[in-house]
Amino acid sequence: RNTSLITFDRGALSPKESQTTELGFIRLVENVINRTSIAQSNIEDTAKRIFLVGQDITPSNEQLRLLVRSLNGENFSSEAEQIAEVVKNSRKEYWNLVEDWLQSAMPKELDELIVAGGGAHYLQAEIDQYLSWAEPSWNDGSSSSQDLKSLLKGFPSSSTLSVRFRDVYALHSGMYGKLSQEGNHTSNSSSAKR
Repeated sequence: RNTSLITFDRGALSPKESQTTELGFIRLVENVINRTSIAQSNIEDTAKRIFLVGQDITPSNEQLRLLVRSLNGENFSSEAEQIAEVVKNSRKEYWNLVEDWLQSAMPKELDELIVAGGGAHYLQAEIDQYLSWAEPSWNDGSSSSQDLKSLLKGFPSSSTLSVRFRDVYALHSGMYGKLSQEGNHTSNSSSAKR
């Protein structure tokens, strides 16, 4: 529902440099729904389909075709073309908004940049290009995601809960791993000095 930039300085949260904006992936999805025949009540399925379409925004993309409501062959093709065009334009518009926000929010110097979240993954190509100078690390949902699913097993709605906690868990894992490495490095250095 939003996009956030959380900044840390020497391990402490830096609230003055951290920002949140209402530019979540849902903004792109609502834009697509408002410009097409896709039902408003179908927002979660639409978000899933658009995400799975990724950069392959063509009328023949199976995920995109699942958004078409028409059953008539000619109308079906026309509607698929219209939805594909709207998704392409909405993606560009959404990226322009995110890019403008990043331009004003992003610190000019970074030691490390961790990127996480569905909207970020949807725009990974654009973000990688825009932030190539910072060499972003991506929470790709692999090992840390599996760890999180194990931790949440047994909780009600654990599969959807893991999606909600993935960003925070990635941040925690990344910071904990870095602190552990620094701790090991410090203890190794200390023992070498004795």
